[in-house]
Amino acid sequence: MLSSVLNSRRAVQMNMLIIRAFVKLRELLATHKELARQIGQIEAAQKQQARTQQQQASILVSVVEDIRKLKNPSLTRAIGFVARSLKKK
Repeated sequence: MLSSVLNSRRAVQMNMLIIRAFVKLRELLATHKELARQIGQIEAAQKQQARTQQQQASILVSVVEDIRKLKNPSLTRAIGFVARSLKKK
């Protein structure tokens, strides 16, 4: 504040340096906000990808189980009547 009130050459130079420092600080903060936003987007994309992979793995496990069931069917009795052959006495 003092550097903007005083009229000396040195005070004007200091005032300009202070203003430049604040401008640079504001630019850095804006850059960090942009980086934080981009990091947030990347994290969201990774979470979505992980959910998709989990869903795909679950589907794959289900398909493998179904294939195993088809390969090894359970034993069942035949439905219907069995015709006995007639034997001659």
